[in-house]
Amino acid sequence: YEGALSQTRLIISDLDMLALALKGHTKRHTLKHASVSSEEGKAEEEKKVESKREEVVWTALLVKQDAWKTLDSDLQATIRDSFGVCCAVLAHDNEEQMQSDHVDKLVKTSNLLQLDGMVPFYKEVSIAAEKEVKDAKDAQVTWLPRTRILLAVNALSLATKHSAELAGKSFEHMLYF
Repeated sequence: YEGALSQTRLIISDLDMLALALKGHTKRHTLKHASVSSEEGKAEEEKKVESKREEVVWTALLVKQDAWKTLDSDLQATIRDSFGVCCAVLAHDNEEQMQSDHVDKLVKTSNLLQLDGMVPFYKEVSIAAEKEVKDAKDAQVTWLPRTRILLAVNALSLATKHSAELAGKSFEHMLYF
């Protein structure tokens, strides 16, 4: 099941990439025994608040698009069914035919590797981000909006692809099917 574990790590990486797109990159250096002045502590706390504010702004920008619901439901269904198939394969321990709703759904699904609603979502979010950049007064929120959109869209697309591939990897060395 090494292949299935690899795919799971890729899915986690994709979701981390999505989180990074929403939060933005912040440099953090940590030392085990460092003393921090109150001014440095306040500055660090302000950075955390700003990062959280950016995350809220970018998440709202993505979620309020019309195509988000299609995209969100497809991604969630793909992840749920792919992990369901993986669990069904792990639980299948005899020569009988495998009985699983997730496997049945997988057999009936077309375009499993593609995220539904991606093209309209990308168009909508690009237009909304341009408007956000024009309306924004704070330069931090508008930091590289096109890069952040591309990163978020790519992360969503890859999470779908890697989830679908997880189901295939689950069957790789299965003896009974």
